[in-house]
Amino acid sequence: MLRVKSNNIRDEYQKLVKELDRPTYHLTVTYQNRPCFEKPTHQNKDFNMSSIFATFYLCRLLPYIMNTTKFTKDSIKHLQPKTFVFPERHEDRFTLHHHAVICPHESTAARLDLLLEKELIYMFPFENVQSIYLTKRDDSIVQYASEDYQEFHDDVLIFAPRV
Repeated sequence: MLRVKSNNIRDEYQKLVKELDRPTYHLTVTYQNRPCFEKPTHQNKDFNMSSIFATFYLCRLLPYIMNTTKFTKDSIKHLQPKTFVFPERHEDRFTLHHHAVICPHESTAARLDLLLEKELIYMFPFENVQSIYLTKRDDSIVQYASEDYQEFHDDVLIFAPRV
């Protein structure tokens, strides 16, 4: 289990990513401009940004990366990427999105390389999602991705295989 304990949480996340010693990818998922997304939680989970991202990640992207929907099987769950997801809401630009830092296992990184620098909404269409874009970065992307951590720390998602 990944635990984060520190006064400077952004540095702690960056340290965790560095310790993983895996390639680092930056995924940006932008949502359609909907007033109900302005709050981190919403009574209807279909309109909750984190619920939408989690469903997209677990039902579309992770099965693609793992090349199977049975990614929780004991024999392959260690191949799952470690993913840190941070929300960002720009009131001035009316954009709502998640920044995900994906650290895949070396055996699955090649599948992510196939998705680099393309608009992925056409490959992974998903309700309420406007844009999906993936780039390869170094571990310093955590600093950028977690910029709004102080404001939305209760909305940070971490995906990793259960041990």
